[in-house]
Amino acid sequence: MADAVTYAEINFIKDSKRRRRPPAGSSGSENKERWWKTTVLIALCLCVATVTVVIAVKLLGNPSKCCPESWVQYSGSCYYFSVNKTTWNASEVDCISQGAHLVVVKDEEELRFLYLQCRIFVSFWLGLKRNPLQDWVWIDERPYTLTRMNSRDLTKNGDCAFLENTSVRSYDCSKEKHWICKKETELL
Repeated sequence: MADAVTYAEINFIKDSKRRRRPPAGSSGSENKERWWKTTVLIALCLCVATVTVVIAVKLLGNPSKCCPESWVQYSGSCYYFSVNKTTWNASEVDCISQGAHLVVVKDEEELRFLYLQCRIFVSFWLGLKRNPLQDWVWIDERPYTLTRMNSRDLTKNGDCAFLENTSVRSYDCSKEKHWICKKETELL
């Protein structure tokens, strides 16, 4: 039996400038269209990634301010409305232990907010006090100046002020009432 030998001739092209031929059945315009679609898709993905990173940086870079649990946030401050009762002095001590003070009402808008938060038949100590027969002073040593504050009976019954329904009244500081603490919002 004779062995058959097959020979093949291989020719290498040395011209590096030769370009690839497009696949059979495709034209140059189809390749351009594919290139544009691919470019637009990549650009769109880059835009989405950039927007995602910017949003993440803003959220992490600017932590939001909030209040502790069981406190109410309003106009950059946190308010705690107690559920139990104690004296005016013990109320202030409790507020200080929480990094706050008995509420000092800055303006009529804040007072309206407090009125809305107060429940019917519940009264709350405020950070407003006086020495016997002297003028009323907030605990931050500002004089009491809220002229539109309904302050009936503020001078009759004692030297500590409390908020009840829609009025401010005075009472004996050693008697027990609920209280309102106030502090600035905290960073998360």
